[in-house]
Amino acid sequence: FRSIARAAPSPVAAAAPHAPGGLTREPGVAYLEDLALKPVKVTVIGEANIHSQIGGGTFLGVLRKGSAAEVLAIADNALRVRGTAAQGGVVGWVSPATVTPLKADFVESVKKNAQRKTEVDALIAKGEVALNMTHEEVSASLGKPQKKQMKLDVKTGRQEVWEFIRYTRVP
Repeated sequence: FRSIARAAPSPVAAAAPHAPGGLTREPGVAYLEDLALKPVKVTVIGEANIHSQIGGGTFLGVLRKGSAAEVLAIADNALRVRGTAAQGGVVGWVSPATVTPLKADFVESVKKNAQRKTEVDALIAKGEVALNMTHEEVSASLGKPQKKQMKLDVKTGRQEVWEFIRYTRVP
């Protein structure tokens, strides 16, 4: 039995493969490093208590008004930031009300992309592909294609067809 899977990779730019930076992961949180985004800087607009967990946990310090912080992750009711408190550098969770607001469409986009990444990672783990996966995601899921075809059309531009052959033993 021979099956051929064809995947037309998406023209969307590929996200870099993620390598978590050692942060403790919390479910339902969008980590910017997973999405290969440039660092997002915010300014502290009010004294910001920083904690080890969303909604509390160990008190780590206070980010002073006017200081800069880098957003590392976005949750519904908190931001994970890296900043400087009185005792030195600190990473933890703060209330979004204590820093310059992030644009709502940016936050929504980050959350959608994080959800997509979760779904794509699950497909890759099962060796499956779906529409709109990037070249890199398809390769991570199925490996190197056995055959590639490229067509150039004035109207539609460049189109690539990758062929993957999988053999299945039938009893």
